[in-house]
Amino acid sequence: MVQQIKMPSAGQTTDEARITSVKVKAGDPVKRGDILVEAETDKAILPVESYAAGVVLDVLVAEGDDVHAGDVLVAVGSEEDRKSYVRSGESAPAAPVVQAARPEPEKPAPAAGGQPIKMPSAGQTTDAARITSVLVKVGDKVKRGDTLVEAETDKAVLPVESYLAGTVLEILVKEGDDVTSGDVLMMIGSGAAAPRPAAAPAVQAPAAPAAPAAGVLDEEEYIPIIKGAAPAPRPAAPAVAKALWPAMPNAKMLARELGVELAGLTPANGVMLTRKDVRAAQAAALAAEQALPAPAAAPAEAEYEVLPMTKTREVIGRRMLESVQNIPAWQCTVNINMEACMALKQSYQEKRGIKLSYNDIMAKAIAVASRKFPLVNARCEGGEVRVYRHTNVGLAVGLEGALLVPVVKGIDTMGLEEIADKYRQVVKKARDSKLAPSDMGCGSITISNLGMFDVDQFIAIVNPPESCILAVGRIAVQPVWDGQQFQPVHMMSVTGSFDHRIIDGAYGAQFLRELKLLMENPALMLG
Repeated sequence: MVQQIKMPSAGQTTDEARITSVKVKAGDPVKRGDILVEAETDKAILPVESYAAGVVLDVLVAEGDDVHAGDVLVAVGSEEDRKSYVRSGESAPAAPVVQAARPEPEKPAPAAGGQPIKMPSAGQTTDAARITSVLVKVGDKVKRGDTLVEAETDKAVLPVESYLAGTVLEILVKEGDDVTSGDVLMMIGSGAAAPRPAAAPAVQAPAAPAAPAAGVLDEEEYIPIIKGAAPAPRPAAPAVAKALWPAMPNAKMLARELGVELAGLTPANGVMLTRKDVRAAQAAALAAEQALPAPAAAPAEAEYEVLPMTKTREVIGRRMLESVQNIPAWQCTVNINMEACMALKQSYQEKRGIKLSYNDIMAKAIAVASRKFPLVNARCEGGEVRVYRHTNVGLAVGLEGALLVPVVKGIDTMGLEEIADKYRQVVKKARDSKLAPSDMGCGSITISNLGMFDVDQFIAIVNPPESCILAVGRIAVQPVWDGQQFQPVHMMSVTGSFDHRIIDGAYGAQFLRELKLLMENPALMLG
């Protein structure tokens, strides 16, 4: 029976994709789970696997083709099906036609017996990465699961593991290289490392040069430097005796005072050195000193340090600039009485042994408030507003030199204990650089909390394509009038930034009012 392998749904944001590689040709045997083609969506490279075993009867797409969910990509069947298979829309041929394999572009031959280790998909937002470390060298033995290289994506440092055991035959990348999904990083095989090309025969050292011709200075001779060997001492030049003329007593006295050496001076009168000769020698020495170049000044200390722009910083900057330029954002703030939330947090700690965070409680309040205000579950994608059925809340996590936003999906289906556990898991994965692509890029609203840094209030930038982000300040005691007197109350500010294409002013203000009501009365979240 002929099985049609169709394009699956590409994800939440689109059902369109582009074929980037075709892994099989007509006549190839395949089994369940074999990758037939790879398709690039707006978020990642999607491998399309076979859900049937047999023989490839027909490949209906080529690299570069645009496809949609449900399009037939490959036909798979049995050997008997090959004889009678006819592509849909074509008449049966007079004789079975075996489809010729497409010629593959000529590529450099890999190391003998080697298998390529390719760069996996880097995430939903990009397939580009930068190699930060190469952990093996040619000749190393590796086993399945060993980390070979680490690559920095826009979200995290991604360890690339070996999916086979053997010997590293060739390494095709180095630290600092930019790579994309599908690039070959290294070759691994069962044998020894491929031999390098034989070195060219050593060139015989030339004979020692003959003595320099007359008139060539000794300083112009070339002395080869051999690593590890001390240079041969240069023979000292024979000392040249300096002429010593007789000098007048007053000339000798003046020479001692001025520090002028009489040896080598020639008297102007040709008979005896005089005071005039001594002064002339001193003037010549001073002129020679002034003619010498001034000693080089010590290099000035650099006024600044240049930090490399990492891939993560580049992507953060690009996405934030995209938000500021493309999203008509507006903001408003509410102040929330946190006494009830603090009591709830303490009660869970004392009676259930569970440590809740205020972010956990706020995420639950967002999910409950979204029942009345579903646009907080919306994302602006592909020129349209998509309102999702469940509440997916991201949490901004600051790391050394990076900012990640792991997302917990389906908050509206969870209780506080489960929400707290899920956030603990994704935050730990973020700090350990182990976030999977499915843990990011799928939220509709984000919580950004800087209260632990004593920040009272701030404005956060909407994370596209989400509809809003909540900037949470610190909890501080403030005087609040209860109608009769001022009472000390723990208060917290929450500033919402909203995408005006999705959420208008009145709608956003009502949502924040509902959020304030729920957090000041947590029992209402049970309804």
